[in-house]
Amino acid sequence: FASMGWGVPAVDAEQLPSLGSRATLRPNGAKHLFAALAEAVTTSRPGRNAHARRLLEHHAHFTRYCVALICFCAGLREIQCYRLLAEELLHGQGQIVVHDKQGGDALMAQPALLNAQASEQIRLYAAHARALVRRLLRLNDHHGLVLAQRLRIAMEGTGPLFLTLSSSGAVH
Repeated sequence: FASMGWGVPAVDAEQLPSLGSRATLRPNGAKHLFAALAEAVTTSRPGRNAHARRLLEHHAHFTRYCVALICFCAGLREIQCYRLLAEELLHGQGQIVVHDKQGGDALMAQPALLNAQASEQIRLYAAHARALVRRLLRLNDHHGLVLAQRLRIAMEGTGPLFLTLSSSGAVH
């Protein structure tokens, strides 16, 4: 936590239940976090003749940066795993609906506003994903083709928008 500018984890009082985050972001913590994420994107940038592994590594870093920025801009709680759906993000919507409480009750769904920076990052990710699909199809790598197929479906507005490939070859 210290290397990314996070403060000391909060301590739970014996009589009180845990409330909120167990770590506190210092004022310059977000700056350090996004600088580290941006550096990973920059250092993994592939060249024109990059092989599939390099493309997939860069894509994973870029996806992580995009999701972090969108969650930060929308004020989403990091403790919850959100399904950021293509149909809710690709068409310039000003908000998304998130389920950030456990239990799955539809009444617990809350709108989260998307500011201009989040909207621009979504646009950049979509352009990146379309270009990545074209490059992966040309390389004809098995794992790359699996991701390309899922990204193409996402760019058509179906399912999760932000997808990466695990080391085992599964798309997440």
